[in-house]
Amino acid sequence: MHDSELVEVYSAQDDVQAHGLANLLEQEGIRARVVDAANGQLPMGEPWNPRIWVFKDDEPRAREIILDFEKTRAAEAQSPPPVGPPWICPNCNSEVDGDCDVCWNCERARDESPTP
Repeated sequence: MHDSELVEVYSAQDDVQAHGLANLLEQEGIRARVVDAANGQLPMGEPWNPRIWVFKDDEPRAREIILDFEKTRAAEAQSPPPVGPPWICPNCNSEVDGDCDVCWNCERARDESPTP
């Protein structure tokens, strides 16, 4: 990528989000570059967030993909993941919350235990 042909399209929350979104753009055929504005420093906040840059010709499509990403992320934040019913540990007979895969009492992994 030649820098004079690039435009910034997104300011990510952190490196994980920046690289994940850049990978999503790459999967859609858009070459993306993550620029770490902090350069390894610890400061946090908007001026230091990693940025995603793409070729100017890809900007409209990249912004569409990013908008879809933001809508999906907002929808997921509004609806908590489903929680199953509590289950009984077959090892110690403790009742365990449905969102747990390991018994809180004896640490046995969940299997097809009957619900209470």
